[in-house]
Amino acid sequence: MTSARCLLTTKGSNAIRAKTWAIAEQFSLATLYDAAFLAVAEEDEHLIS
Repeated sequence: MTSARCLLTTKGSNAIRAKTWAIAEQFSLATLYDAAFLAVAEEDEHLIS
């Protein structure tokens, strides 16, 4: 959880929050846990490539 917390407090945190909400709405998720995981994983994939 530390790595996710660090990523969420960096410069791109607003983008990740927005992506989290968009994913949650797209898939009608009742909580943000899974959407946040996907948003961070997607952002991490962009940083690696």
